[in-house]
Amino acid sequence: MKIAFISRWLFDEHQRSGGLGGGELHRLSAYRDLGHEVIALSQSPEVRGLEAGELNGIPAVFSPRWKRLPWLALLDKIAKPFTRHRKLFTDAWYLRQFLKRYGPFDLIEAQCEEPDGLTVALLSCLQKLPPWAVQIFALRYHFKNNRPVFEQRCILGFVFRRAGLVKANSELVAEHVHRDYGCPQKKIAVVPHNLTRQFLETQPASSPDSVPFHVLCLGALNEKKGIRFFVEAAGLLKDRLPRAQFVCVGGATSETLYATELRALTQRQDLGSRLCWSGELRGDKLREAIAASAVVVIPSLFDEWNRVAVEAVSQGRPVVITAQCGVASWIEKAGCGVVVPAADSRALAAGIERVLLDPAFSAATGTGVISLRREFSPDAVAKINLDHFRCLVRS
Repeated sequence: MKIAFISRWLFDEHQRSGGLGGGELHRLSAYRDLGHEVIALSQSPEVRGLEAGELNGIPAVFSPRWKRLPWLALLDKIAKPFTRHRKLFTDAWYLRQFLKRYGPFDLIEAQCEEPDGLTVALLSCLQKLPPWAVQIFALRYHFKNNRPVFEQRCILGFVFRRAGLVKANSELVAEHVHRDYGCPQKKIAVVPHNLTRQFLETQPASSPDSVPFHVLCLGALNEKKGIRFFVEAAGLLKDRLPRAQFVCVGGATSETLYATELRALTQRQDLGSRLCWSGELRGDKLREAIAASAVVVIPSLFDEWNRVAVEAVSQGRPVVITAQCGVASWIEKAGCGVVVPAADSRALAAGIERVLLDPAFSAATGTGVISLRREFSPDAVAKINLDHFRCLVRS
């Protein structure tokens, strides 16, 4: 099977990882190892037109990131208010040239619903394409009513109608896509994200010293990640667990007001030096932070999958996670932590305390590592994808 993989961020992920590649590149390598041909289309600031190259041994074609074709600039300007995508028609034009020059392909896989899936969907209205699948990456929600924003409902409804296969990374996401976007269940496949080979090859860290207990919260400083509830839980635990040290790892986002409110909440909780803000960490620094913790906390209000929870288990660390995370069902089944309701500080505090004081969770996490390496390796996830792709091509 000859597969075209469309991802505008593949080049960036490769650069950020220091040339080691992210999970998607490792999955593409597994496709190749299983006897399939893969060519990726990504964007690079270093090219002026379509240029061939490679990423970690995977053939790749790069399109320009900023250069616009003058005759498409007007269409892009018209489309931007509706899609928030700066160069939708230009990307579709480069995708058309890529498919024409390097095809024919048996299947197209778009890494995420917007902009990659939207670009393929637009082109599919203008010309006949091979069967194509889209991977859901990040659904944006209004948390007051737990419904998708109107703009996204329109855009993604269009993408899901055009796609032949919609890959949801968890049962939670599959349920939302069917309920909120009207996507037929027969078109949805649950396919988890795979881990990188670096995480799978890292040996689980030995247990840290119990003084102080390190409680590590992972998540960007925005409403979706629910960091406010972690701060409130830390305030509830500061007297009950006087030796505990709370650490929050995650970078600020465009929601700067939310980050400011978090700082004010920390002062009101009188946490002082008991709560440390480490900013965003990646790669080895993130693995070191996980290894130094006794428990990892994921307080998200809604999270399609949450790869860092799986990475924490791969490091031998138990997890406290909300039920609104896609990976929560696996965490609960494997006994690698505690699942608590979302937006509930008291339940989160109780879960943290339970894991810290019960050594059985650390023992269960050791067993979970074995299951994790089997279920979320690039090879295992690649085989799941390829099974669905064969069915799509045959249909």
